[in-house]
Amino acid sequence: MSLIITAARFADYCHKGETRRGNGEPFVMHPARVAARVAMHPAATEVWVAAAWLHDTGEPPVSKLALVQNLFPAEVYTLVKELTNDTHNPNLPRAARKKRDRLRIMDMSCAAKIIKLLDRIDNVLSLWGEETDFNETYCQESALLLDVLKGADDVLWEELRKLVA
Repeated sequence: MSLIITAARFADYCHKGETRRGNGEPFVMHPARVAARVAMHPAATEVWVAAAWLHDTGEPPVSKLALVQNLFPAEVYTLVKELTNDTHNPNLPRAARKKRDRLRIMDMSCAAKIIKLLDRIDNVLSLWGEETDFNETYCQESALLLDVLKGADDVLWEELRKLVA
């Protein structure tokens, strides 16, 4: 079976019953959209698309990162691990966690930064139509990410910049 199909099925399994904050859609629709956009990227590989499907599987409340490591090739696991925020420490203020994330993202591979750009673009687009304090915070955090994502893909970088401006 194709690596991408296996990743899609695993993502569906990992996100079963989860919904997106705000709009209530099934959570798996988010990695599906990110993976679709990654697949259209001129430099995309099967590994990139699989990692896009799996990019949120390592995050709390229940990390499936160990399963990703056991079930998928090392290249997929490495990208998913790069994309996984490891700063879900409730004892740190959100601003401090996000600053740590930016420092980590600075050292990501170009592939991971491209997936991160597409992830962020999809997240920002999903906020449209809902006016909350979180939306403003998320867009401000996304704007701060632009510095560490610069150079990965100028077209995607500009798309995110316009969304959060």
